[in-house]
Amino acid sequence: MKERSKKPFTDGNSETMPASLDDEPEEVQGKCSCKPPPKKPEVPPAKVPSACEIVKGILNGQDGKSKIDGCNPKNYNGWNCSPGQFEEGHAGACMPPRRISLCIHNLTKVSGKEKLKEAFIECAAIETFFLWHKYKTDNNGGDAQAKLNTGTIPEDFKRQMFYTFGDYRDLCLDKDIGKDVRDVKNNIKGVLTDSTKNGGTLPTADDWWKTIENDVWKGMLCGLSHASGNISNVETIKNNPKYTYANVKFSGENSPTLEKFAERPQFLRWFTEWAEWYCKIQSEAYEVLVKQCRECKEKGKLCMNGEDMCNTCTKACEEYAKNIKKWEEQWIKIKTKYEKLYEKAKQYSADTSPSEPKDEEDVVSFLSKLHKQNKDNKIYESAAGYIHQEAKYLDCKTQTEFCDKQNGGTDNNKKYALRNEPHDHDDACACKKRKRPSRPAAEQTEIDSRGRNEPGEGQRPLPGPPTPPKPPTSGLGRSLQPIARETDLPDSEEEAEVEEETEEHTEDGKVKETKEDTGQQPQGPPPQDTVE
Repeated sequence: MKERSKKPFTDGNSETMPASLDDEPEEVQGKCSCKPPPKKPEVPPAKVPSACEIVKGILNGQDGKSKIDGCNPKNYNGWNCSPGQFEEGHAGACMPPRRISLCIHNLTKVSGKEKLKEAFIECAAIETFFLWHKYKTDNNGGDAQAKLNTGTIPEDFKRQMFYTFGDYRDLCLDKDIGKDVRDVKNNIKGVLTDSTKNGGTLPTADDWWKTIENDVWKGMLCGLSHASGNISNVETIKNNPKYTYANVKFSGENSPTLEKFAERPQFLRWFTEWAEWYCKIQSEAYEVLVKQCRECKEKGKLCMNGEDMCNTCTKACEEYAKNIKKWEEQWIKIKTKYEKLYEKAKQYSADTSPSEPKDEEDVVSFLSKLHKQNKDNKIYESAAGYIHQEAKYLDCKTQTEFCDKQNGGTDNNKKYALRNEPHDHDDACACKKRKRPSRPAAEQTEIDSRGRNEPGEGQRPLPGPPTPPKPPTSGLGRSLQPIARETDLPDSEEEAEVEEETEEHTEDGKVKETKEDTGQQPQGPPPQDTVE
């Protein structure tokens, strides 16, 4: 080899490479230094729309009066406490109208976890959109709309959002106790099970919910912003730190966050929601009663049967009692259910296998924790105690306590929330039982000879027919002529005038007294009051 290659080689072969190979032959020039083909440009991953972008696509241009994606505007028909509406073991619960008409249409037909997530966001946003329109109608807009326009959610509407969020969580975790959502629960379980195909692992429903819960809440906030009619509210409400999923809570001390509230068993959430509804209805009924009974209440026990003010008040009292009666029947069912479960909670142990349905076992477990934390005061042992602890914001009027007994259970509680009539209207509502007293007997025997057109006390009966005079008898009879009067005496003097009597001897020699003939017709029966 005449000359060695001058090019460096990493494999150490430069010493054996002749210099003649340093330059490529013309016939292969450029072919020995091939470069790899250029890489194809990477396709960016599909952009996942944000919660508010998803909501914008379904709520733009909506006015709250028409169906949206198979879901209808709100038109409540009352609470449903029928045992047939619930899964086995849950009789005694009452389902709120809000949950009865919950928007779930999109959750019944989607496939794939991403589509299922979008369906939850869509349904929660539509539900909130319709809830606000219903709320605004029931509250005549006004202050509620003005608050929302400034980016503030009214406190009582925020509670509706909490209840709704909790119901969507129960659907995802297969914990809803209603029979009407079986298709939804089955579809969700099917979607999560399908994710194990191609080597995937099966996520628990609880774990998967945690990946979407924040977006579901954002969807609800965006739905509310669209309902307000002021789209700029989307950013104002969504970005307000006090409304973020991690921070939002009820007002008041020791209030739970949304996450903790949603973890409460559905039966107990609906229980406090029921009490909230009841107090709203009771408050409205009380205001009507106050208005209709104002006159009668001011008159106190002098408001009598037969008077117009009494009739008006009586009707209002009867209507109030009728409204309360319907709610009392529901209260008894819920109260009985709660106190039965609490008794089980006092003996509950997580180590024992529950004999109750799983969802009911969740209630027992939750109440067991409350029992252990409150052994000394026993406040949670009664349904009334639970309501007073967990729903302190209730605004019943006058009748503000859900315990019907006081002083150790011996006396009726006049402030009982489901009392047939408000305790401050007892006298007014009892007016029909009171009758105006009759005139004294002595007054009834006096003869009132006033003319029919002269003022008197009430309507008097017409005089009866005159008594025919007795035929004269033989003997020493005498008669006196009536005193002539040119003018009538006043009533008081006329009534005080002593009537003269005559004696008439009968055949057997006895004396018989007869009233002197005054020249006037005898009066009829003594007058009686006609007040019923």
